[in-house]
Amino acid sequence: MDLHDANWERFCRYHVGDWYGLWTPYTLDGVALAPRQCIRSFQRTADGRAITHQHHSRYADGRQETKIFGPYTPATTRGVFVETSFSWESPAVAAEKPFAFETWFRAAERPPAVGSPALPRGWRGLRRTITPDLRVSPAEPIAWRRLEEVGEDRLTVRVPGGLAVSLPRRLAPGQPWVGIVEWAVEATTVHRGIRTYEATGFVQFSLDQFTNEQQ
Repeated sequence: MDLHDANWERFCRYHVGDWYGLWTPYTLDGVALAPRQCIRSFQRTADGRAITHQHHSRYADGRQETKIFGPYTPATTRGVFVETSFSWESPAVAAEKPFAFETWFRAAERPPAVGSPALPRGWRGLRRTITPDLRVSPAEPIAWRRLEEVGEDRLTVRVPGGLAVSLPRRLAPGQPWVGIVEWAVEATTVHRGIRTYEATGFVQFSLDQFTNEQQ
């Protein structure tokens, strides 16, 4: 199968539909600000060759906002899809331009579950990596490390629902860095999405899937 078509097939199979959640901003010190309810909707066109994207927000003061993106096609979607997860957004950090990225997880229709993957013993992991040319690597074993052990001068925020984010405290154009989003699906299962940037910009997205049989 063509790489663009394979990437598109994973998009359509696992992510088309309505996604409900909370959009919570955080300060640079890791303090949560007021959240807003959101519905992210991906709808496939009748011919299956495009997806429309609508983002609807409801704020605490009653305001509502709807934004439309796309349509996306197999050749134009910015997302890179690995298994049931994907990531997209800014290709590089640039001066005076907003920067953002998103990482999505899905696991057997389960909502995020609270977990505490702190014990180092018993964790086994597999990593699959996709590059901007949409080539997906075979699964390779990966050793377990807690997010707090990834590196120095990073901000790690853990939030309700077993979710966590680890980022450098400062970013600059041309700076190599790694952004990590973690989901503790349950006490014995952890997924991590890792975006890697080099001086030239985004170079790969890795999905790490850990299981622990000793808990």
